[in-house]
Amino acid sequence: MIDLHCHILPGLDDGAADIEQSLAMARMAVDDGVRAMLATPHVAMGSWNPSRDAIMRAANHLRERIRSASIPLKLGVGSELPATADIKALADAGEVITLGEKGRFLLIELPFSGHLGAMDQQLFELEVSGYKILLGHPERAMCCLDDEKLLPKLRDRGYWVQVNAGSVAGRQGRKVRNTCIRWLREGLVDVIASDGHGPGRRRPLLSPARKTVLRIGGEELWQKLTFDNPARVLDPRR
Repeated sequence: MIDLHCHILPGLDDGAADIEQSLAMARMAVDDGVRAMLATPHVAMGSWNPSRDAIMRAANHLRERIRSASIPLKLGVGSELPATADIKALADAGEVITLGEKGRFLLIELPFSGHLGAMDQQLFELEVSGYKILLGHPERAMCCLDDEKLLPKLRDRGYWVQVNAGSVAGRQGRKVRNTCIRWLREGLVDVIASDGHGPGRRRPLLSPARKTVLRIGGEELWQKLTFDNPARVLDPRR
Protein backbone atom coordinates (compact mmCIF):
# COMPACT_ATOMS: atom_id res chain seq x y z
CA MET A 1 0.00 0.00 0.00
CA ILE A 2 0.98 3.66 -0.48
CA ASP A 3 0.10 6.28 2.14
CA LEU A 4 0.02 9.72 0.52
CA HIS A 5 -0.72 11.77 3.65
CA CYS A 6 1.25 11.45 6.89
CA HIS A 7 2.82 13.86 9.38
CA ILE A 8 5.84 11.70 10.10
CA LEU A 9 8.62 14.31 9.98
CA PRO A 10 9.69 15.22 13.52
CA GLY A 11 9.16 18.64 15.04
CA LEU A 12 7.74 20.45 12.01
CA ASP A 13 4.04 20.54 12.86
CA ASP A 14 1.54 18.72 15.08
CA GLY A 15 2.78 15.32 13.92
CA ALA A 16 5.76 13.33 15.22
CA ALA A 17 7.43 15.15 18.10
CA ASP A 18 10.88 13.60 17.66
CA ILE A 19 12.81 11.12 15.54
CA GLU A 20 11.93 8.19 17.80
CA GLN A 21 8.24 8.83 17.24
CA SER A 22 8.92 9.07 13.49
CA LEU A 23 10.63 5.67 13.51
CA ALA A 24 7.82 4.15 15.57
CA MET A 25 5.33 5.47 13.00
CA ALA A 26 7.39 4.01 10.16
CA ARG A 27 7.39 0.59 11.83
CA MET A 28 3.63 0.76 12.43
CA ALA A 29 2.97 1.63 8.81
CA VAL A 30 5.12 -1.24 7.53
CA ASP A 31 3.43 -3.68 9.91
CA ASP A 32 0.12 -2.46 8.48
CA GLY A 33 1.22 -3.26 4.93
CA VAL A 34 2.40 0.17 3.78
CA ARG A 35 5.55 0.08 1.66
CA ALA A 36 5.70 3.70 0.49
CA MET A 37 4.69 6.87 2.32
CA LEU A 38 4.73 10.60 1.74
CA ALA A 39 5.71 12.93 4.54
CA THR A 40 3.25 15.83 4.20
CA PRO A 41 3.88 18.44 6.90
CA HIS A 42 1.57 21.41 7.25
CA VAL A 43 2.82 24.49 5.41
CA ALA A 44 1.48 28.05 5.80
CA MET A 45 -0.82 27.05 8.66
CA GLY A 46 -0.23 29.49 11.49
CA SER A 47 2.92 28.62 13.40
CA TRP A 48 3.33 25.46 11.31
CA ASN A 49 5.18 26.85 8.35
CA PRO A 50 8.45 25.02 7.70
CA SER A 51 10.43 26.11 4.66
CA ARG A 52 11.00 23.79 1.72
CA ASP A 53 14.65 23.43 2.77
CA ALA A 54 13.69 22.50 6.34
CA ILE A 55 11.28 19.86 5.07
CA MET A 56 13.84 18.34 2.72
CA ARG A 57 16.52 18.26 5.42
CA ALA A 58 14.15 16.53 7.85
CA ALA A 59 13.08 14.04 5.18
CA ASN A 60 16.67 13.18 4.22
CA HIS A 61 17.60 12.66 7.85
CA LEU A 62 14.59 10.43 8.47
CA ARG A 63 15.37 8.40 5.35
CA GLU A 64 18.85 7.73 6.70
CA ARG A 65 17.47 6.66 10.07
CA ILE A 66 14.87 4.41 8.38
CA ARG A 67 17.63 2.75 6.36
CA SER A 68 19.85 2.36 9.42
CA ALA A 69 16.97 0.73 11.29
CA SER A 70 16.32 -1.65 8.35
CA ILE A 71 12.68 -0.54 8.07
CA PRO A 72 11.41 -1.45 4.58
CA LEU A 73 9.62 1.84 3.92
CA LYS A 74 10.20 4.15 0.95
CA LEU A 75 9.75 7.74 2.15
CA GLY A 76 8.74 10.49 -0.25
CA VAL A 77 7.89 14.13 0.39
CA GLY A 78 4.97 16.48 -0.15
CA SER A 79 3.19 19.14 1.84
CA GLU A 80 -0.30 19.82 3.13
CA LEU A 81 -1.57 23.28 2.25
CA PRO A 82 -4.61 25.07 3.65
CA ALA A 83 -7.01 26.48 1.08
CA THR A 84 -7.02 29.66 3.17
CA ALA A 85 -3.35 30.38 2.30
CA ASP A 86 -2.07 32.12 -0.83
CA ILE A 87 -0.89 28.88 -2.36
CA LYS A 88 -0.16 30.45 -5.74
CA ALA A 89 2.27 32.91 -4.16
CA LEU A 90 3.95 30.08 -2.24
CA ALA A 91 4.27 28.08 -5.46
CA ASP A 92 5.76 31.06 -7.31
CA ALA A 93 8.27 31.46 -4.46
CA GLY A 94 9.31 27.82 -4.73
CA GLU A 95 8.01 26.90 -1.28
CA VAL A 96 5.36 24.41 -2.38
CA ILE A 97 6.25 20.73 -2.57
CA THR A 98 3.99 18.74 -4.85
CA LEU A 99 3.17 15.18 -3.85
CA GLY A 100 6.25 13.11 -4.55
CA GLU A 101 8.10 16.28 -5.67
CA LYS A 102 8.03 15.40 -9.37
CA GLY A 103 4.29 15.35 -10.00
CA ARG A 104 1.75 18.15 -10.28
CA PHE A 105 -0.63 17.16 -7.46
CA LEU A 106 -1.02 19.47 -4.46
CA LEU A 107 -2.55 18.19 -1.23
CA ILE A 108 -4.99 20.91 -0.17
CA GLU A 109 -7.00 20.97 3.03
CA LEU A 110 -10.39 22.68 2.94
CA PRO A 111 -11.30 24.77 6.02
CA PHE A 112 -12.91 22.84 8.87
CA SER A 113 -15.55 25.57 9.32
CA GLY A 114 -17.26 28.06 7.05
CA HIS A 115 -17.83 27.97 3.31
CA LEU A 116 -15.50 27.68 0.35
CA GLY A 117 -16.35 31.21 -0.84
CA ALA A 118 -13.45 33.13 -2.38
CA MET A 119 -11.15 30.14 -1.97
CA ASP A 120 -12.86 28.60 -4.98
CA GLN A 121 -11.16 31.20 -7.19
CA GLN A 122 -7.74 30.32 -5.81
CA LEU A 123 -8.30 26.65 -6.60
CA PHE A 124 -9.25 27.62 -10.13
CA GLU A 125 -6.07 29.70 -10.51
CA LEU A 126 -3.99 26.72 -9.43
CA GLU A 127 -5.72 24.63 -12.10
CA VAL A 128 -4.88 27.24 -14.73
CA SER A 129 -1.25 27.20 -13.57
CA GLY A 130 -1.09 23.48 -14.32
CA TYR A 131 -1.49 22.01 -10.85
CA LYS A 132 -3.78 19.12 -10.04
CA ILE A 133 -5.59 19.12 -6.72
CA LEU A 134 -5.98 16.32 -4.20
CA LEU A 135 -8.46 17.40 -1.53
CA GLY A 136 -7.23 16.19 1.86
CA HIS A 137 -9.93 14.71 4.13
CA PRO A 138 -12.87 16.84 2.88
CA GLU A 139 -15.09 14.72 5.15
CA ARG A 140 -13.81 16.92 7.98
CA ALA A 141 -14.72 20.19 6.22
CA MET A 142 -18.10 21.66 7.15
CA CYS A 143 -18.56 23.09 3.66
CA CYS A 144 -18.67 19.52 2.29
CA LEU A 145 -20.71 18.12 5.17
CA ASP A 146 -23.33 20.88 4.94
CA ASP A 147 -23.59 20.95 1.14
CA GLU A 148 -23.98 17.50 -0.42
CA LYS A 149 -23.56 18.97 -3.91
CA LEU A 150 -20.17 20.61 -3.27
CA LEU A 151 -17.86 17.60 -3.42
CA PRO A 152 -19.42 16.16 -6.60
CA LYS A 153 -19.04 19.63 -8.17
CA LEU A 154 -15.36 19.85 -7.21
CA ARG A 155 -14.70 16.33 -8.42
CA ASP A 156 -16.41 17.14 -11.73
CA ARG A 157 -13.82 19.89 -12.11
CA GLY A 158 -11.11 17.24 -11.97
CA TYR A 159 -10.16 17.41 -8.30
CA TRP A 160 -9.24 14.14 -6.61
CA VAL A 161 -10.55 13.20 -3.18
CA GLN A 162 -8.60 11.67 -0.28
CA VAL A 163 -10.42 10.50 2.83
CA ASN A 164 -8.80 9.37 6.07
CA ALA A 165 -8.85 5.70 7.00
CA GLY A 166 -9.85 6.68 10.54
CA SER A 167 -12.83 8.65 9.23
CA VAL A 168 -14.07 5.61 7.31
CA ALA A 169 -13.67 3.55 10.49
CA GLY A 170 -15.80 5.97 12.52
CA ARG A 171 -13.08 7.69 14.54
CA GLN A 172 -14.42 11.15 13.64
CA GLY A 173 -17.99 10.27 14.58
CA ARG A 174 -21.02 8.72 12.92
CA LYS A 175 -21.85 11.66 10.63
CA VAL A 176 -18.37 11.71 9.13
CA ARG A 177 -18.31 7.91 8.75
CA ASN A 178 -21.70 7.89 7.03
CA THR A 179 -20.55 10.66 4.71
CA CYS A 180 -17.46 8.63 3.76
CA ILE A 181 -19.57 5.54 3.13
CA ARG A 182 -21.92 7.51 0.88
CA TRP A 183 -19.01 9.00 -1.06
CA LEU A 184 -17.45 5.55 -1.47
CA ARG A 185 -20.71 4.13 -2.79
CA GLU A 186 -21.08 7.06 -5.18
CA GLY A 187 -17.53 6.66 -6.49
CA LEU A 188 -16.37 10.05 -5.23
CA VAL A 189 -13.29 8.81 -3.32
CA ASP A 190 -9.96 8.39 -5.12
CA VAL A 191 -7.50 7.76 -2.28
CA ILE A 192 -7.52 6.50 1.30
CA ALA A 193 -4.63 7.76 3.45
CA SER A 194 -3.81 7.72 7.13
CA ASP A 195 -3.21 11.40 7.93
CA GLY A 196 -1.07 9.83 10.65
CA HIS A 197 0.14 12.19 13.37
CA GLY A 198 1.86 9.93 15.87
CA PRO A 199 2.38 6.42 17.21
CA GLY A 200 -0.26 6.89 19.92
CA ARG A 201 -2.95 9.07 18.34
CA ARG A 202 -4.09 9.18 14.74
CA ARG A 203 -1.71 6.38 13.93
CA PRO A 204 -0.32 5.89 10.40
CA LEU A 205 -2.62 2.99 9.52
CA LEU A 206 -4.79 2.28 6.48
CA SER A 207 -6.24 -1.06 7.58
CA PRO A 208 -8.99 0.43 9.84
CA ALA A 209 -10.86 1.32 6.63
CA ARG A 210 -10.40 -2.05 4.96
CA LYS A 211 -13.49 -3.88 6.24
CA THR A 212 -15.83 -1.08 5.20
CA VAL A 213 -14.25 -0.69 1.76
CA LEU A 214 -14.42 -4.44 1.13
CA ARG A 215 -18.14 -4.45 1.91
CA ILE A 216 -18.71 -1.67 -0.60
CA GLY A 217 -16.44 -2.64 -3.48
CA GLY A 218 -14.34 -5.67 -2.59
CA GLU A 219 -10.61 -6.14 -3.05
CA GLU A 220 -10.65 -4.32 -6.39
CA LEU A 221 -11.79 -1.07 -4.76
CA TRP A 222 -9.33 -1.47 -1.87
CA GLN A 223 -6.47 -1.95 -4.34
CA LYS A 224 -7.59 1.09 -6.31
CA LEU A 225 -7.78 3.41 -3.28
CA THR A 226 -4.64 2.28 -1.47
CA PHE A 227 -2.26 1.50 -4.33
CA ASP A 228 -3.39 2.09 -7.92
CA ASN A 229 -4.62 5.66 -7.54
CA PRO A 230 -1.86 6.72 -5.13
CA ALA A 231 0.67 5.44 -7.68
CA ARG A 232 -1.06 7.53 -10.36
CA VAL A 233 -0.82 10.63 -8.15
CA LEU A 234 2.94 10.11 -7.90
CA ASP A 235 3.35 9.64 -11.66
CA PRO A 236 5.04 12.81 -13.00
CA ARG A 237 3.41 12.24 -16.39
CA ARG A 238 -0.03 13.02 -14.93
